[in-house]
Amino acid sequence: MDILNTINKWGYRYYYVKEDGEEYYAESIFVNRQPRSRIILETVKSLEEIINKNISKLNHPAFIKFKEIKRIKDEYCLIRDKSELVPLTVYLKEQNPSPEKRVLWFATLIEIAQNAEESDLNWSGFRLDTLWVNEEGELRLIDPEVVEVISQYRGLSELPPFEVFIPPEVFKEEKWNEPARIYSAGAILYYILTGQPPYTAPDKADLIDEIMNTQPLEPRFINYDLSPSLNSFILKLLSRDKNDRPGDWHKVMVEVKSLIDNNRVKAEARDREINRQKAERVIKIAGGRKSFRRFFRKYWKPLAVSLVVIIGFGLLSLTGGHTPVVTQKTPAPMVVEYFYQAIDEKNIIKLEDTTDLDLGRLDTLVSESHVMETMRSIYSVQKMPDEKLFGTAETDLPGKGSSFKETPDKNKVKSNSSGKGNQNVPKEGMASDQQLENNDGKIFGIRDLNILPVKEGKDHCIYRAEYVFYANLPEGKQETSMEDTLELERIDRKWQITGLKGDINYIIDGQIEKILYEGKK
Repeated sequence: MDILNTINKWGYRYYYVKEDGEEYYAESIFVNRQPRSRIILETVKSLEEIINKNISKLNHPAFIKFKEIKRIKDEYCLIRDKSELVPLTVYLKEQNPSPEKRVLWFATLIEIAQNAEESDLNWSGFRLDTLWVNEEGELRLIDPEVVEVISQYRGLSELPPFEVFIPPEVFKEEKWNEPARIYSAGAILYYILTGQPPYTAPDKADLIDEIMNTQPLEPRFINYDLSPSLNSFILKLLSRDKNDRPGDWHKVMVEVKSLIDNNRVKAEARDREINRQKAERVIKIAGGRKSFRRFFRKYWKPLAVSLVVIIGFGLLSLTGGHTPVVTQKTPAPMVVEYFYQAIDEKNIIKLEDTTDLDLGRLDTLVSESHVMETMRSIYSVQKMPDEKLFGTAETDLPGKGSSFKETPDKNKVKSNSSGKGNQNVPKEGMASDQQLENNDGKIFGIRDLNILPVKEGKDHCIYRAEYVFYANLPEGKQETSMEDTLELERIDRKWQITGLKGDINYIIDGQIEKILYEGKK
């Protein structure tokens, strides 16, 4: 046996061997980590069983089989035919092939998958480290069963985690089947065409949550050259509901061939420009939604505790356990200001004192955010211990403090008996822009509140509120101007908000991201 060359590349180690006139590649099994002897022997035995089982099952020219295992230089090595291969991930970066070529690769993968299904090879999805490209630029698939066993012993840290190629139903403990493998192939196609996985997250818990509950960013906003038809096809493969995916590999192949034969792979100039123009805004919106989702998912434990506290406060308020904020002497415009103060301060009691309306998601946001801001203040640090705001690595929290300051009732606005109302309600509780910039520990808040009368009467009033709503997100502070119309009536001789129209309904409906990123429509 002559070792003609040793290759250490891309986290792999190969020996180029010549033996009895035959040349072949020997791939080291244990590259990055050397387990105990017992584990080594068990792994080698498992691999030999896979090789012997599959040796005659699948005979596609693009499918790379291992023939046997040999000891070379005191290492266990997988033996395969001599063929110069480059990892797909490396080839994409170095060669930047056209969208048409990438879709042809996918067609090859589907052909192999069809053959595997017919041969009863029940693979657990597809992995990037099984995909290689030969010297002619053609796709090659290395036996996924073998790679699944040996991947843990390689140093392939730059690859996305395998979880990103697993469909939602498998996380729910359903078995791998044809629809599940179609999803996995769709995730591979997404990567082939964009250079990115369909989902990314700072940890596996966030990643799995996004796979099971969110839609991936449309690939056309990453690669502008993708046609609308190809974009829709990829998203169809990645449907969370398996019934919305193509039913089998044959149907997948029919759609792939239709895209190729009808020149519907690459975007026309007009579609490419549309993709380019929309991309920044769409990516920004998607990032904001991820931020909110990760934030509330990360803090579910303290928020669960907060619900107990909130219920306790609610019971106290029902039994007279707190001093009412709104009294019979509180003028109507001040009830409006209390309403917005309550949102800014995250004061659920004050909020509920101003209205009996169903505030939907707003109630929950106020309660949960109050707990988070309080915990920051208690810990007196820039980041929550062992957590990161919105689940994003190295995202500093702002400082702590409130943009409102309580003022005595005598300094508050008084009702104008002339019926014309007060044209500019005093806002001494509001913080200045400088205060917000230097001392704002809020998840979200309100500033520059201006309350204007529309109609004032003895038992019925209407006011218009203008203000700026903002939220502190990983990419910085996002804000938008908002405007609402509030209707108030005397109930038990106290002014109460009985009607709400305007931008506040975005928050009540739980669409903070929409108002911040997409704007009002």
